[in-house]
Amino acid sequence: MSEQRKSASGIVPSIIVSTIISLAIAGALFFMVGAKSPKIAYIDTGKLMVGFSEANKVEKVVKVEDDKWQAQLKVLQDSLQAT
Repeated sequence: MSEQRKSASGIVPSIIVSTIISLAIAGALFFMVGAKSPKIAYIDTGKLMVGFSEANKVEKVVKVEDDKWQAQLKVLQDSLQAT
């Protein structure tokens, strides 16, 4: 009976190892078949920002500030040309 246990104890680890290897190969094949080439997406951020209300508010504030700066720049340019 001890000989049967010795032979059985040698078979069990080899079954476990072969099962692990088989599962690893199956997983690798599944991953390789299931993997697709990457896709490229284009996002039009202009359209995205138009729908964002906070961006619209900030754009209005920036436009007002830009108009102020442009007016001040024109005054400075006119005074420089006058001298």
